Amino acid sequence: MRSWLIDISGFVRWLAIVAVVCGIVLRVAVAFIPGAQIEASWSGGGDSAHYVTLAKNLSEGKGFSYAGRPTAIRPPLYPVIIAGFMGAFGSLWPAGLRAFQIILGLATAFLTARLSAVLFGQRTYVTTFLLVLYLPTSIYLTAQVGTEILTAFLLSVFAHSLVHLKRLGPGKAGWFVAVWSGAAAGLAGLVRFPSIVLLPAGLILVQRRNAFRVLLILLACIAMLSPWIARNRAVLGAWAYSTSSGVNLVMGVLDPQGRGRGDTSVREFLGWIHQEYEQNDRSATYPPETEMDRSARAAYSKLVREKGKELIPLHLQKISWFWLGLDQWLDPGVQGRAATIRKLGVVAWWGLLVLAGVGFFALRARGSPDHHFARNMFLVWFGLITLGYLPFCMNTRLRAPMVDGLVAALAANGLASIWAASFRKDRSQASAPLRKDGSAMPAAARSPSVS
Repeated sequence: MRSWLIDISGFVRWLAIVAVVCGIVLRVAVAFIPGAQIEASWSGGGDSAHYVTLAKNLSEGKGFSYAGRPTAIRPPLYPVIIAGFMGAFGSLWPAGLRAFQIILGLATAFLTARLSAVLFGQRTYVTTFLLVLYLPTSIYLTAQVGTEILTAFLLSVFAHSLVHLKRLGPGKAGWFVAVWSGAAAGLAGLVRFPSIVLLPAGLILVQRRNAFRVLLILLACIAMLSPWIARNRAVLGAWAYSTSSGVNLVMGVLDPQGRGRGDTSVREFLGWIHQEYEQNDRSATYPPETEMDRSARAAYSKLVREKGKELIPLHLQKISWFWLGLDQWLDPGVQGRAATIRKLGVVAWWGLLVLAGVGFFALRARGSPDHHFARNMFLVWFGLITLGYLPFCMNTRLRAPMVDGLVAALAANGLASIWAASFRKDRSQASAPLRKDGSAMPAAARSPSVS
């Protein structure tokens, strides 16, 4: 019996190694099929051109600007990285960037697996790694020139740091981890503006343990963000984190999926759309960017008053697109085989959500402090992301870097819980006395009666 278990264990180990190798090969193939092209043939569109325009302007010494005018409508870190690859690889910079994103994707899988092992036990490590490795959204986005892969990596660093702080317990020993956690949150905010809504997650989860750590997280995050905000004060005349909140709020109502379906409505309402503004060759003149942002926010307030109760079903729809991937199921945005692949990815996501639900309720059934912390962490994280995005556009692509990795970790716990329950059932049946016909004797028949 023991040798049989060893053989099975060895088989599973080799199976896991083969799965990891195949997953890496798949990511490399998907990433390098586009070659030096900015957009993959199956992309269906995105914001790549805007990041590339900013990166080219940086490379040419024109600063972080569109048409010679400083901008804060996009976060700065990703265009800076693209500009670095342009300088290092020349015309082959897209291939270099995608290789970088492959490495980041693998690092994200590793960190998420480590987090899962700490929260749920070592039994979930390999499963989590494989689930993150084969996430359809992550595989797809590795080939894209976009902020998602870098954001997912930085948020995995942030989440892993929070879990590590919990392991250290109270005291000042975790000062370095706290600084690292705050720095990761700040850098994520410089890659994707909405990422900053997760900073309160760190503060909520560590505040009961050590106020000193909370202070360090805040200071480290501010240290990352302050040069950007100070730059905006110097060149735009305002202490601004972003100048895109106004237009994004309007799009959250008139183009709620953020996929260009409502461009006409946004243009009619505001008089401009960001796709026309974010380029060097403009046919129209625009007021200062801070003024555009203020007027867009004022227009959003008017829009909310006009729509009133109509916003309730709209927001429910947005949540379904975000959490269930129904935007891709109902409107993939591409045709033929690419559309089928996207829908299969949605089905895989639904399966992952079911397993994640099992994993979460398995935590509720256990009363240890570790599981209590994990339960709170997932609730706070998912709640903040949902509320943070609710006024803005919501879709599968926006969700992917924020929550998909943690959902995969919960799904691994769900699989482990199902396996453990099945093993306990098999073991109890195997240990039960048998009748003459070979069937298990009922529990009542095994206990002697007491008179």
